[in-house]
Amino acid sequence: RLGMRNSHMDITLIYSRVIMINIVGEVYNPGSYSIPAINTAFNALIAAKGPNQLGTVRNIYIKRDGVIVDSLDIYQFLFNPTNSQDIYLQDGDYLFVPPAMNIVEVKGAVNRPYTYEAKSNEYVADIIRYAGGYTTNAFRDVITLKRIDYNTLKVYDVYKDHLASTIVYNGDEL
Repeated sequence: RLGMRNSHMDITLIYSRVIMINIVGEVYNPGSYSIPAINTAFNALIAAKGPNQLGTVRNIYIKRDGVIVDSLDIYQFLFNPTNSQDIYLQDGDYLFVPPAMNIVEVKGAVNRPYTYEAKSNEYVADIIRYAGGYTTNAFRDVITLKRIDYNTLKVYDVYKDHLASTIVYNGDEL
């Protein structure tokens, strides 16, 4: 014991245990994959080339023995990596990518105009954040929200004070 106090050790991992996982649902290359156990759910998803155009990026489920044990939200993983958790898989796990549910289109003076997926109970402010925030020349006081409501197009003005309290729904356009 006394001789170990001033000792230093270097450990090198030469080989990692290999696990078999199944990636199913709306991904470009579904199937069974043999991957090193040190990979996370996000790494495994990359092996399957990620969700396809129909697949969710917000509610990717990890199933173990037929039970959902965890879920992966790629937006949280990418936009807030300090708070995201690395989800490690076990042999025989399933990564299930269901279809996306709440699609919101963002156009105009944002840094990343695109189509985004909203979780239930997410707000206009959340979607603007996912879109990279406003450009320098954006008019920030009012945002136009277009929504199909019972086969009728409705147009709303969402004022700056209500961005964090206005929920977005499937098919909305900002």
